[in-house]
Amino acid sequence: MSRETPLVSETMARLLAGKGEETLDQWAATIARARELLQTGETVPELPLPETSYPWEATERRLNAPRRIWCASGEDHVTGAGLCAYFASGFARDEDEFRRRIALEFGRELANRAQLAEGSAAVSFADFFLSPSLRSALEAFERGEGAPATMVFFARYAENRS
Repeated sequence: MSRETPLVSETMARLLAGKGEETLDQWAATIARARELLQTGETVPELPLPETSYPWEATERRLNAPRRIWCASGEDHVTGAGLCAYFASGFARDEDEFRRRIALEFGRELANRAQLAEGSAAVSFADFFLSPSLRSALEAFERGEGAPATMVFFARYAENRS
């Protein structure tokens, strides 16, 4: 595809069309303003960094602590009548390190709200997301049997009923 040929996303076009004329007008106005910014050469400021951080974002790494298996779960509402359930498992030396790790996938707000537990299945949704073979592997890792240098497992279930 050449640079002159615009990329058209059929999925996005159908989604926007389904939202109606008002949504199309809002997107058109946003795109028109973006073109103005490009033409005038106005600098577009980067999004500001959060002014405050969560305590787990600022703690020092504990490199001398042993690695353990940690699990995390959380949920978030989506547009309409929807829900997303999140689950993660992996190695970390403490709760703060694991929150920092899952924040890359879950986002920092959900990582802050997530339920965390040391071990292979002590959080919500563990029974839903962990297959018997993955649960067995995590339990073996906890016992120190065949643990890899690093490991992380992320899962997300999303539904919308509207």
